[in-house]
Amino acid sequence: MPFYLLVQKLHDEATDVATTATLVSDRKVKRLQRKTYRTVEACLFTTWDRYANGELSALKLLAECAHYTAF
Repeated sequence: MPFYLLVQKLHDEATDVATTATLVSDRKVKRLQRKTYRTVEACLFTTWDRYANGELSALKLLAECAHYTAF
């Protein structure tokens, strides 16, 4: 894929993401998420919070995140 075509596609995607995020935050569109991914995301957010609070080192953060993504 030519570089400039890639840049244009990435720009289009970024614009779509920003628009979708705005619609979701305004509750005009609902985000559907499968239970498995919702569970993994909850675990990742909990782990990140533990890291932010200083309970985990960076190495343990990465190890736990790798564990969650293996579902």
